[in-house]
Amino acid sequence: MHDTAFWNEFTFLMEGLLFILLGLQWSIVVPATAAYSFGQLLSYVLIVSLAVIVVRLFWAFSIAYFPWVISRGWRSHELASNWREQAIIAWARMRGH
Repeated sequence: MHDTAFWNEFTFLMEGLLFILLGLQWSIVVPATAAYSFGQLLSYVLIVSLAVIVVRLFWAFSIAYFPWVISRGWRSHELASNWREQAIIAWARMRGH
């Protein structure tokens, strides 16, 4: 019980520190974007967002099926979860937990 409370508090403090550090960088990042048009910045944001989504989906599916693939010889009667279930888990899972 005490360990959980400690790690919850530690996580909260680290996330707060991260947002403070990001906020301190804001005054450096915003003027640097003046050299780009709105369309260029939007395209960069969309490309990075799409890359993060693809990596997340790949990671969720590979982690779900990897144990089943490597132990197929021992537990061939057990099937990995349905791909539809994994798709829901990949989209709906809490970030960071």
